[in-house]
Amino acid sequence: MLDIQSEELLNADLYFNKKDELDMGEDARIIGYVFRDFVKQRIETAIKTIKEGNI
Repeated sequence: MLDIQSEELLNADLYFNKKDELDMGEDARIIGYVFRDFVKQRIETAIKTIKEGNI
């Protein structure tokens, strides 16, 4: 029978849990960049519309 409490398995589990946390952090960072770019485009479009007098 496999020793579930072995040091190797515990270290592997901690490694993969940490990797998942890092992946979630990276995903959040990407979403943040996309959202900022979206907001920037909306603001630029609004400024352009105001300058052209289309409001």
